[in-house]
Amino acid sequence: MAKNKAIDLNDILFQTIQNIIDPEVDNDGKIINEITVEKAEAVAKVGQVMVNNMKMQVDAMKLVASGNIKPSQLPDNLQGNFKEIDNK
Repeated sequence: MAKNKAIDLNDILFQTIQNIIDPEVDNDGKIINEITVEKAEAVAKVGQVMVNNMKMQVDAMKLVASGNIKPSQLPDNLQGNFKEIDNK
C-alpha cells in the first residue's frame, strides 16, 4: 500500500536517515563504509525536509484548530492527520 500522507513521509525520512548512517559490514564483521562528510550532509538535507514537513503539519493543525478551515478543506495528503480535531 502506498504511503502518501504527510505523516507517512516522516517514517520514510527517518528510514532514509537510518539507511544513510548504517555502516555496511563485510563477511568478517569489518566495517566497510563509515560515516563520511557526504553522508553527514545527506542526513542534514533529509533532516531539513523532515523539519519542513512537520512545520507544514503543525501549520495545518493551527488552521483547523482556529476554525479558519475544516479538516475536509485540507489537501487529501493532510486530511488523515486531523480525524480527532472536530471544529464545528
